[in-house]
Amino acid sequence: MGSKIFYSKIFYFCLALFIIWLILIVVRTAWEKYQLVKEIRITEEQLKYLDQNSEKLKKSIKLLQSEKFLQKEAKERLNLKNPSEKVIIFKKPSVNK
Repeated sequence: MGSKIFYSKIFYFCLALFIIWLILIVVRTAWEKYQLVKEIRITEEQLKYLDQNSEKLKKSIKLLQSEKFLQKEAKERLNLKNPSEKVIIFKKPSVNK
């Protein structure tokens, strides 16, 4: 009687449902893994871009805080001079008629 269960249509139907259910679980898990790997790749690319951008910004900050840059900006934008410098002003010759 116990061996008749293995030959019944209900057993094969349940076995088929179980196998289909397992296949669906495997496919769903593989799809989720693919999505996660894709998201990790995108995040790593963003991290690389942000690291490069951060390095550029650090260099810019270092340049902008340098004494040489500050003196240059003070001279060009504010028309200031160092105490040891002399200012020479050139005038364009006027043309009188």
